Amino acid sequence: MAKTRSKQQGLHYAAYKAQNKHETNRKRKLLKLQKEQPNNEQIIAALQNIKYRRHTPKVQQWSHTAIATVMLFKTFKKGSQVVIPKVSDKQMFSLKERAHNQGEKIWNS
Repeated sequence: MAKTRSKQQGLHYAAYKAQNKHETNRKRKLLKLQKEQPNNEQIIAALQNIKYRRHTPKVQQWSHTAIATVMLFKTFKKGSQVVIPKVSDKQMFSLKERAHNQGEKIWNS
């Protein structure tokens, strides 16, 4: 479920965007760094090219959920030879049958 914002928060963001506060804040931070590191040429280049850098991505990325879904579908696609062993109700609820370590049974009796 998506998170919602209050109307006041939306107005704050609209003002932030309209006043180009991101440019002001970035310029202030870069000038502060320039005082500390006067010979840094990257700061000079960054001051000449201040723009809004946080845009939505143009290319979709693989999320953890999408990767897990694709792997699940690949496991159970048509023609796959996945064998699911039949288990009786007695075996299903028996601790002896369920206790195992990577396929090796822990309890012998």
